[in-house]
Amino acid sequence: MMFYAVVFVIALLSIIVQYFVPSVPWLYGAQLSIVSLVVFYAAIAFPLPLALLLCSVCGLLWDMLTVLVVNGELDRPLAWTAVHYGVITIVIQLLNSSEKPDKWTAHCLLCGFGTLFILTMGYLYITLQRGGMFFPLLLWWKVLWSAILSSIFAPLAYLILEYARKQFNPVKSRIIS
Repeated sequence: MMFYAVVFVIALLSIIVQYFVPSVPWLYGAQLSIVSLVVFYAAIAFPLPLALLLCSVCGLLWDMLTVLVVNGELDRPLAWTAVHYGVITIVIQLLNSSEKPDKWTAHCLLCGFGTLFILTMGYLYITLQRGGMFFPLLLWWKVLWSAILSSIFAPLAYLILEYARKQFNPVKSRIIS
């Protein structure tokens, strides 16, 4: 039980840290999504209700930090990111139903695909709300490189969070036997 609280605290801290993570100019302004790494780890390690709770909290807080007010209206609805985190979490839980020992590879790949999905849907919503379908090539490169950065850093995040699990949860992991 302590492990779940520790990951919740890590997730909340990752939201704060994420706000200050700089973009990489030579990768078309791509940015590592630390929040996604923690949320997608929880999707593998937590039971579904707790994983969805973490998705809701992190998504709502992230939207509150990043939403823009344009002409007195929000550029996207609050909890939009929470819904996307929830969809990816349910997909990860469905794919994670088998007890294979190689869960970390699924985490690494799904971090990239999940980040790609979340960023694409966010840009799609904003673009459609503004009245058109405008996706310049540089935007696609930024989204793609952000997803690749998430996949590259996913093993490190997995190892750090798995170490926390071993320290705070003496019960056998669902992830590694």
